[in-house]
Amino acid sequence: MGRKEYGRYGKHSRRDRRKKKGGIISTVILIVAICVFAFSAFQLYKIFNGYHKGDSAYDDLVSGWKQIFRGFRCTQTDQSGCGCMDPF
Repeated sequence: MGRKEYGRYGKHSRRDRRKKKGGIISTVILIVAICVFAFSAFQLYKIFNGYHKGDSAYDDLVSGWKQIFRGFRCTQTDQSGCGCMDPF
């Protein structure tokens, strides 16, 4: 009583060593996968942030031109004769 049965190969069997080695390999693969995911997420953030900044700059440019041309009368009409050629 009190004594553990370790089986045929003793306390540290080959099977146990293979399990530990497999555990280390799967842990390394998991860490690499997490790093790849984090890097990809950061790259996507940079891309979408650039698009957002460009879109904001374009909107600011358009609103600035709208304010400049607000006081002018339109002298040119479109083909139908009922409005400006460049509507804002």
